[in-house]
Amino acid sequence: MNKKVLGTVLALSLAAIIAVAAVVPALAHGNKSDDDKSGSLTTFYGSGGNVKLQLPPGDPSHPTDLDFVVFDFDRQSTFGSFDAMIVALWVPKLNGYVPVAVVSNSPNPEFFNHAHTVLGGTPPWNPAAEMRNIFEVSDTEFEVHKRGDVLTAELTVPLDLALNFSKVTGPLKFLGDLSFTLPPIKIEIRGFDSTFKDEAVSKTLSGYTITQNTINKPAWVRVWSTPWLGFAPQYTTGTLFVHVTRTYTPPPAP
Repeated sequence: MNKKVLGTVLALSLAAIIAVAAVVPALAHGNKSDDDKSGSLTTFYGSGGNVKLQLPPGDPSHPTDLDFVVFDFDRQSTFGSFDAMIVALWVPKLNGYVPVAVVSNSPNPEFFNHAHTVLGGTPPWNPAAEMRNIFEVSDTEFEVHKRGDVLTAELTVPLDLALNFSKVTGPLKFLGDLSFTLPPIKIEIRGFDSTFKDEAVSKTLSGYTITQNTINKPAWVRVWSTPWLGFAPQYTTGTLFVHVTRTYTPPPAP
């Protein structure tokens, strides 16, 4: 993920941005801890999945490599039950995936306040650079549900992602304008084989520590998106999160 020619400052900036949506799996879904109930932590429980989508090159209207992480969070979560999707974009100049958008049908406005705080200064939420890519949508516009080992996520409306990095203050201005429209898309993640555990711990630019624990299964994946893929689905592989616990720990008080 590092590109030495960009120097230490850029490497640190990229690491902070990518940490926003670091997703690697472990551990079972459980009850809230005492710390969670005290309000010092924000925790989400449920299921989910991950898939990388590669599109044919040659069409400048859309990117060619994206990473989707989808979640079906349950009512034990801090802000109640809701669905969410993190979209990351492969940026060749950085040799890595950069999280660029969050989509959610949460009915709780506190979730979006929390997301703005945690993701402040990054492509999903950087109003100073006109990047407002945390999208509040309805249940009919976006839904994730799991039946057995099959998880389905569907976005039924297009979303315009504002990603003009020339408006960013700092070393990422050279990326230019990467804006694009995410069209309606349906993702079916079908788990198989034995489960395995994994864990990831990362920090955001705002100082939050994200700890994600999951129990996973490898998965066959089908993706439908008529504007990008025509009427036939694309077949690929991914990961089913049978259970996921995602915890946000705020930075220490000054």
